[in-house]
Amino acid sequence: MLLTRGRRNLSRHITTVHEQKRAFECQLLDEDGNLCGRGFDTSGKLRVHEGRVHGGKRFWCSMCSSDIAARETTIDQPWREGTAGFSTYAELQEHVKIHHPPHCEICGLDCSSQRELKNHVEVRHGGSNMDERKTHICPEPSCGRAFTRRGNLNVHVQSAHKAKKYVCGEAELEFLNNVNGWDGLNACGRALSTKASLESHIRTAHLCMGRRRSKTRRKQKSDPAQAQNAYNMDLLKLTGVGYEEYSGRHIVCLIPECDFRFGRSYDLHVHLVSRHGLPESEATAVIAGTNANNDDWTVSCDNLPHDPTDGNPYDFNNAREDDISHGGRFWVGDDFDESHGREDDDWLEDEREMKKLIDNDRLGDQGHSGAIGTIDPCLRLRLHSASIILEWKDTVLKDSLQLVGIYTTGRSTDTRMEAQVENAIEIASNPAADQDLKSQALDFIHQLPSDPQSWRICLSLFVREPRCSRVVRHTSLDVLDNAVASGRLDIQALTVIRENLVAYAQDVYGTITADPNTIDSPHLQNKLAQTFTYLFASLYPSQWLSFFHDLLALTAFAGSPARNNATGSIFFLRVLIQIHDDIADIFLSRSTDDRKKNTELKDLIRERDAKTIAASWQEILSYWRGKDPKVIDLCLATIGRWVSWTEISLIITDTLRDQLLELVTSPMPQDGSVPLRETALTTLKEILHKKMGSDYKLELINFLKIREVVGHIVASPALADLRATSQYDTDLAESVAQLVNHSVSDIARALEIAQDQSTVMIQGVSQLKEFLPLVLRFFSDEYDEICSTVIPCLSDLLTLFRKKEKLSMTIREQCSAMLSPLLDAVVMKMRYDETSSWGNEDAQTDEAEFQELRKRLHVLQQAVAAVDDHLYQEKISTVVVSTFENFKRSGSQIDWRDLDLALHEMYLFGEYALRGGGLYSKTKPVTPAAERLIAMMYKLVDSGVASSLHPSVQLQYMEICVRYYHFFDANPQYISATLECFVQYVHHDHVKVRTRSWYLFQRFVRHIRQHIGDIAQTIIQALSDLLPIKAEIPDEVSDNSGMSSEEDQQTPSARFDSQLYLYEAIGSICSARGVLVENQVVHIRTVITPLFSDLEVHLGPAKNGDELAVMQVHHLIMALGTLARGFSDWTPAHTSPAAAPPASEVSEEFSRTSEAILVALESVSVNSEVIRAAARFAFSRLVGVLGSRILPQLPRWIDGLLSRTSSKDEMALFMRLLDQVVFGFKTEIYNILDTLLTPLLQRVFAGIAEPATGTDDEIQLAELKREYLCFLLVILNNNLEAVLVSEANQAGFATVISTIEHLAKDASDFPTAKLAFTVLTRMVITWGGPDIQTGSPQPILPGFDRFMMERFSPLCWTLPSQPNFDPKDAYGRQAMGEAAGLQKAIYSKTGEEYLSYLRNNELSGMGMDAGTVDEYLRALANTDAKAFKQYFQSLVQRSKR
Repeated sequence: MLLTRGRRNLSRHITTVHEQKRAFECQLLDEDGNLCGRGFDTSGKLRVHEGRVHGGKRFWCSMCSSDIAARETTIDQPWREGTAGFSTYAELQEHVKIHHPPHCEICGLDCSSQRELKNHVEVRHGGSNMDERKTHICPEPSCGRAFTRRGNLNVHVQSAHKAKKYVCGEAELEFLNNVNGWDGLNACGRALSTKASLESHIRTAHLCMGRRRSKTRRKQKSDPAQAQNAYNMDLLKLTGVGYEEYSGRHIVCLIPECDFRFGRSYDLHVHLVSRHGLPESEATAVIAGTNANNDDWTVSCDNLPHDPTDGNPYDFNNAREDDISHGGRFWVGDDFDESHGREDDDWLEDEREMKKLIDNDRLGDQGHSGAIGTIDPCLRLRLHSASIILEWKDTVLKDSLQLVGIYTTGRSTDTRMEAQVENAIEIASNPAADQDLKSQALDFIHQLPSDPQSWRICLSLFVREPRCSRVVRHTSLDVLDNAVASGRLDIQALTVIRENLVAYAQDVYGTITADPNTIDSPHLQNKLAQTFTYLFASLYPSQWLSFFHDLLALTAFAGSPARNNATGSIFFLRVLIQIHDDIADIFLSRSTDDRKKNTELKDLIRERDAKTIAASWQEILSYWRGKDPKVIDLCLATIGRWVSWTEISLIITDTLRDQLLELVTSPMPQDGSVPLRETALTTLKEILHKKMGSDYKLELINFLKIREVVGHIVASPALADLRATSQYDTDLAESVAQLVNHSVSDIARALEIAQDQSTVMIQGVSQLKEFLPLVLRFFSDEYDEICSTVIPCLSDLLTLFRKKEKLSMTIREQCSAMLSPLLDAVVMKMRYDETSSWGNEDAQTDEAEFQELRKRLHVLQQAVAAVDDHLYQEKISTVVVSTFENFKRSGSQIDWRDLDLALHEMYLFGEYALRGGGLYSKTKPVTPAAERLIAMMYKLVDSGVASSLHPSVQLQYMEICVRYYHFFDANPQYISATLECFVQYVHHDHVKVRTRSWYLFQRFVRHIRQHIGDIAQTIIQALSDLLPIKAEIPDEVSDNSGMSSEEDQQTPSARFDSQLYLYEAIGSICSARGVLVENQVVHIRTVITPLFSDLEVHLGPAKNGDELAVMQVHHLIMALGTLARGFSDWTPAHTSPAAAPPASEVSEEFSRTSEAILVALESVSVNSEVIRAAARFAFSRLVGVLGSRILPQLPRWIDGLLSRTSSKDEMALFMRLLDQVVFGFKTEIYNILDTLLTPLLQRVFAGIAEPATGTDDEIQLAELKREYLCFLLVILNNNLEAVLVSEANQAGFATVISTIEHLAKDASDFPTAKLAFTVLTRMVITWGGPDIQTGSPQPILPGFDRFMMERFSPLCWTLPSQPNFDPKDAYGRQAMGEAAGLQKAIYSKTGEEYLSYLRNNELSGMGMDAGTVDEYLRALANTDAKAFKQYFQSLVQRSKR
């Protein structure tokens, strides 16, 4: 019987489960007037369906006219105001994408999105090549690589240059801040990537101090006493004493009385050499011998193994090989000794007798009835292990016995086989063993799991007395795990393993008389627990129902009612943890069958043993509380894992709760024992994570007394008295903050679905009131990692307030009480703390983390504004305005951190204020927020904040002025003073401020240049000392790898790139409306005359190949081009009245600039690609200031930029520039283009014909092909098609057509093929004549109708017929779509004649059957362009199957 909470849930259950219907059915009528009846699982999906299907047309296309929409759209929609209507925004977007794609006005290319169009214009018509866009230069002096994006540069630096350059013992100690007291002795030479990693390594490996947990942005106080305390507190953890099972440091130091432990042999080696002074060779030999035999041996000779012949210790380097070469227990490479044949025959006869005895005992043979069931299980195991040699010899070991010799004859079979396996494992694990010997031993070991009987030998090796080494026993368990987990063993074999392992566990872990020295190491216990887990998965469902009872028996000594066996309890808990990890760990990916099996196992545990297991935890906690913290710690960890899938009522009782609370509130132990508070807190968090209903979760929070627990810990000395000291327990604070975060998030989720005035609402609000002070306490913590811990729950609360604030009076009251202190805390966390050092190289990591935290805090501020915008505006404006007023009163006495905070908040507030569309609307503020921002701007400029001497304040001041420049448009009286501040900043001593200010100054001037008049000359004179250009060749030996941002990269190239912003700014200043034309000319001459003189001086040496002179000429040309770029925003064919062409006097002055650059280009360009790159950049900028004056110079530009040494990339870039020129001067360029076209195309054809010599060359070749096709498209799209067939160029027209045809057939480059089909389609539209429905074609070029049918149409089938054509390739499908468009264009010009040609010639010649031909022609004649494109693509795909 199912119980539900509420009648609505019961009704939904009956509808979905018993009536097999969807819970929510649509009750609206469809277009035919019938009931819709569509069913959905949730009401939300029903609402979406109603809006989409029955909601009418809500979205209308503003670009459609009635006739176009009626003809082209594929959706039958009603029309309103002559536009297409759609029921969903997605359908409108699809319509716009298909019928109104973004269109390039220059070349006519259709793009899929505005972003793609923007990228296309920038790349194809932007006038800059790839090299020019590579502004991010690698700081490594010997590299020279450059990139277009900052992210690409970061990846390059990390992958190519971030070598491990900080070497222990070689780095200068004075640059290391946190290793006080170390003199560099005993350095190990380890190389690390960062200085912080080196400091951490020295602290842990050489100073025996804990890892430094740095407080973000706060310097650690250097206190020798504190360092000594840290040493004493962390000594046990570092040495591993008592922590072997937790730290993983299972290798002990070999020197007696030394308590150090290590996780790797390498660490032990370094320790022996550096701490104990052993020679390298001796340390290596001792470790090698130890690894091969016993992990617990020491250097003492008493503990070394002795040679049985003379009693002397073994030589660790040679003992194993000597033993083998002299006939030891195991060796590889010797043939089987035939002299032992008779002894082996006797031995095999004994084995047959033992096997017969076992079979009789197992099968109950009548002739041996007296022996039935009388063999002891352990003896049966030994007999089984011995008898399998018969099968072994015939299977896997048949080949191995030729490699593995048995020296000692007459020993029993099981001993001999165990010896083989044991010796193989020992040699394979010995790092000093001969490699060939080790390889053969590994091959032998790898064969063990494949043999069906190998598990017997390995089981015997594990339980054998005296015990084997740890590595042998561990490997033996590996083989057992493989055999059990693979499912190859039958029930009888599994039972044998079970009985022996249970007996072993009882002997080792379950008896009070067990020798403590026989207890397995923690890692071996974990391995054995894994084996028990595999047995559990195989036997628990039906064969081993007493699994948990058998293991639970280990927790108590015989006759005791209490769980008083610590060793057995620990092993029992290890098995439980392993079972959880195997069947319930949600982070492991599992197959469907495994998930089903695990679910069944969990159901069986819940049904059979969950109650007993839960009770055992409480019994273990009760008995061992205050006695053995290891047992308590492991028990708590087990509870934390199992609680997620176990009935919580069995676990969470009053007793367990009280025990947990006692542990959570207990102080940190001072005796070095296991700290239980952290584990108890983790267990509480796992309990809170358990999934349950919201009302139950609130009850659980009350039952566990989370609020009281957290309050107690917060008031404890560790978090209260020591909060402002260096002993503040940040780990504890972070754990408690996580507990608060989980609790508050659960409360928020419960309130989000609760009804107003309901029990859940009342209880949740009450709990929220109690937790809010704790949330704010941890959020305001000075450690950023602790603050960040509670940000998720704050986000959940703000989301709750935003949703419920208008619906629930209770929530609204709580919201009002919380938002103000929360916003105050957010603002204070935005502030740099008192120990921060802005711009310090050592604090770069902390600075990056702080800026990341600021981003998260900004999200919280935005959420607060969404809940209460008035509060947000009032708080932020108060902080900003009051800070500016304080600065005006106090001047330099105010802390720079307060100014930085105010400017940062003002900058972020601007984002919020500008959401209304700007600051002003007809000289009035757009919104109240905009009005507040304007008031802040008044305070900013009036208070004199710009006079602050701190670099951070100065940078933020400039950023704000640039971003909110509209304020200066409305208040031009402030421009002069602001520009004066900018001029001071561009001369700043701090390199970051100076280089950044050059860029910001250029942006600010560009925005407000219409207000610059009389002060233009003053500004230019003030900048004159920054304008001289001095080229530098990068110093290959300089080290710039430490630079972490673009502003800090002070390579010569980076400095020059920043200097170019000044030239662009001067161009903007000179072209201001308030500057008279004659003054503009004077200003231009003032700037360019020194550049001309410098160019003349260096031109001669540059001709002779002087590298520095060539670089200087390059810089001068770039500066001249950048000056032109800043001078004019006008572009040819631009119709905007705001961007008018410059005056003719100004153009005349820049003509001199163009002539000077051409002279330099003609003199040096032949052998200098760098000069051609600079000239190409300048050419693209000069077009805007010269206009049509540049056309007579075009032949010289072509000759200079396309020299015989020009690369394919250079040709492609210049073709892109020509696209811009042709588009801009379409009415004036015909005669020049008619003269230049043939020689230009000849150079392009030569470049295309050159074979590619590498990957980069192939990319450049493909780019050149596409630029050539784009150039043809620009000509065709701008009514210049006559130039292609003019008298001067007619001879080359055939070559043009043949190259296009060749590119359209290239299946290795689909983008180029697609573009080639586009060009052909445009030719058909241009020269094919008017569209016809009936009648004869009327081509503009005589005979072009037959030409395009016979030459163009077959290309549509040539491309997909290529062997390497892939119809599923996305680019290939696009090319086929363009081919379909070509056929539709030909049909529109020729009509029935084209259909007849296809039927009688083209399609029939391809072998297409008559039915497919008819279908194809119908699709071509009767469908629109989109439908035929889809048909053609599918037809090609079918034909390629």
